[in-house]
Parts: sequence; structure tokens; C-alpha cells
Amino acid sequence: MDISINQVRVNELQNFLNNNNVLLVDVRAEREHLEHNIGGVNIPFNKISTNILKFSTANKILLYCNHGEESFFAAQLLKLKHNITNVYNLQGGISVLKAI
Repeated sequence: MDISINQVRVNELQNFLNNNNVLLVDVRAEREHLEHNIGGVNIPFNKISTNILKFSTANKILLYCNHGEESFFAAQLLKLKHNITNVYNLQGGISVLKAI
């Protein structure tokens, strides 16, 4: 099975969100989400599998975290374990946005 994950660059983010039916998901801990986020729902990485039904109606799912690593692993989990293929990762995470 192909485990490559589609990446969305920060400079593509607004256009991606505007032109797709996207479920935006922050996979960080609730505390981190409350401190700073770019919107969407907060489903921490360790709760992804127990919230799988939330992913079923979205055209595309864009996951994000601080640096893009945890969201990448969450995307792989969705793809490999739950066969959800319409998943994307925000490359570099929101730390890239903070640096702009």
C-alpha cells in the first residue's frame, strides 16, 4: 500500500481551504490548540482512531500540528489503518506561519 502523504505548503494554504470542502484538524493537545491555532477542530493525535466518524464526510482532510511531523504520522495512520486516502498534511506545520 502507498503510504505517501500529500503535502500542502503554507503559501498554498488559503487557496487550498477556499477551493475545497476541507476538514481542518489540529492534532496537537487541547492545551496547545487553545494557546494558538489556525482554526478547524482539535482532535489530538492519540484520539484520531476513536473519532474516525468525524472524517467520513469531508471531501479532503488537512491535518496540522506545530512542525508537521505529528500531523504527518496522523495522516499515515488514517491512510494505513482506516483506509482514508483524501488526507493532506500542512508541511512544516503552524511554526512556519508564525515565522512569516
